Amino acid sequence: MSETKYGKYIKTDVYKTFYQTESLTVGPEQLGVDCIITSQGFNAPVNDVGGKEPHKHDFHQILCFVGGDPNNIRDFGAEIEVCLGEEMEKHIITSNAAITIPPGLPHCPINFIKVDKPVVFLEVMLVGKYDRETIGK
Repeated sequence: MSETKYGKYIKTDVYKTFYQTESLTVGPEQLGVDCIITSQGFNAPVNDVGGKEPHKHDFHQILCFVGGDPNNIRDFGAEIEVCLGEEMEKHIITSNAAITIPPGLPHCPINFIKVDKPVVFLEVMLVGKYDRETIGK
């Protein structure tokens, strides 16, 4: 990605073929492991996904943005703004991407600025129980 301070956490053009699944939310009770997975589909702009205020966690989190056409996930018709770090460094996602959020890295809001085609937002949290600390409160 970019040569910015937090650009190293954004990975684009990462593709693998998996079977088709529906959106879901699963956690340790379903998975039998300390991991929480959620997914959401978006077909219109939405602001403040993940909350208006930046926050951080004491666990790793992975945010994925994937084109919503199951016949061509590379067809990504969205523009998503993701803020990272205490400086609220803005990154614009315009293709499939995975962002790793290390423990303690402030992040959010996530703004789906433009959505011309459906997009799937997938979160993977490597923890048994979700908790967060709001920054600036």
